[in-house]
Amino acid sequence: MPTLLSRVPLRGLARWALTLSLVAVACRDLPEAPSPARPEADLVVAPPPCGTVTSNTNLSGDCTGPLVVGASGITVNLGGHAVTCRPVPNPTDFSVGIEIFGQTNDHVANGEVKNCYFGIDISGGGGHELSNLNVHNHGRVGIFLVASSNNDIRNTISSFNGIVVDGFIVSGFGVLVAGSSTFNKLNHLQIEQNDEGIELAVGADNNVVTASSVLGKPRANGVGIGIFGSNNTIDLSTEVSQYSFGIEVFASTGNTIRATGSFQNSSVGILLDGATNTTIQSSDASNNTFNGIQVNTGATSNLIMSNTAFGNGSFDLDDDNAACDANTWKSNQFGAANQPCIH
Repeated sequence: MPTLLSRVPLRGLARWALTLSLVAVACRDLPEAPSPARPEADLVVAPPPCGTVTSNTNLSGDCTGPLVVGASGITVNLGGHAVTCRPVPNPTDFSVGIEIFGQTNDHVANGEVKNCYFGIDISGGGGHELSNLNVHNHGRVGIFLVASSNNDIRNTISSFNGIVVDGFIVSGFGVLVAGSSTFNKLNHLQIEQNDEGIELAVGADNNVVTASSVLGKPRANGVGIGIFGSNNTIDLSTEVSQYSFGIEVFASTGNTIRATGSFQNSSVGILLDGATNTTIQSSDASNNTFNGIQVNTGATSNLIMSNTAFGNGSFDLDDDNAACDANTWKSNQFGAANQPCIH
């Protein structure tokens, strides 16, 4: 029976054999396919620039600051997204997350501001609302008000602000109110892990801090709430702990600390230094390393009444003025005091 090969003409058979030999050689000499290259590490791609907004805006995603609020009377809803300046936390490059300069009656809410030098910077103007924000890991200040009045900051966190030195965050402020900023309301704030919690600087008068928590951190050498302006009020169960000085009132007049707790600080719970006409009332200054409430020499005409102070390392109540000078201490509950004029 004829086979396939017997039916192929000789010339065709020779050509077929040559073709098969070439295929064999080609297959033998073909180099092995290279193994797939290892994919490069994911690149860190910055979110798009936030830019300037001049009308009511809802963010649709994260963006890179500054987000400039360039008109008055508008609402910027971050929608749970983040305004960020750098891929690493606590930068020192003077970047700003959100800027509101010279505007009035704006509302910024519902999101995160992180990794800038100043988190939220409000200068001039006023009447703004900041609410439901998480402001953290800025190189200097979380929320900064300069010459801006009648602002309402509420239900907001400001934490881990400052520069990093030897693995610790230092020299940062949770909230800094400065330069003729008056009649601002700071309500239900959570200020954590900053060297300085809230500072009401010189010229920051008639501001109110209520129902807020100000918590320090290891190696915190600063002040939980520092008051350098006048006629300010700390009230409604505000609590300060784990600072060097819980609350310090310095060289100012007419301030009120009421229904406030300042405890577990490494030096003094509440300190009056050069302060006059200050009222400390119905507050708790217990379990601080040195003194509970301390009034330094030169701080006079102050009223300290109906407070509680126990378990402090030195004196629960301390007045360094001779015979308490013009300070009035009455109806306080305490363990130890340094003078009999303290009641």
